[in-house]
Amino acid sequence: MISVSARVQYACLAVLELAKHAGSPRPTRIEEIAAEQGIPKQFLVHILLQLKQKGILASARGVGGGYALAKAPSEITVGDVVRAVEPTLTTPETRSNAQIEPDEANAVFFSLWRKVEQQAVDVLDKVTFDELLHRLTNTPEYII
Repeated sequence: MISVSARVQYACLAVLELAKHAGSPRPTRIEEIAAEQGIPKQFLVHILLQLKQKGILASARGVGGGYALAKAPSEITVGDVVRAVEPTLTTPETRSNAQIEPDEANAVFFSLWRKVEQQAVDVLDKVTFDELLHRLTNTPEYII
């Protein structure tokens, strides 16, 4: 199983929550997102600001203020969200440049890990929040 930071997980949960409200006439308040997804509010504020700076979210100030998706859920991929909050997570070239090149004994694995990493990035860039929302709302219930 791939390991992701709390920041990435919370960012994805926040965008998924906002995808549920896509098309709503009013923005969703931070408190609502935090309560619904179990995200600490203090942490969520910073994540939402990062997502807004990257053009994924839009915000409204004031009494009726809050956040909404800046684009349709079908136009936002998990890769977009991941790169917005942790840019180096999905850029293997950036991460590997900081590493020492492997010796001959490890070279065969080095190319394998890079290939796995790139395929993971490709998957993240193909999965949209519309697709995730569809999966969430169409999960069959099993009665035993």
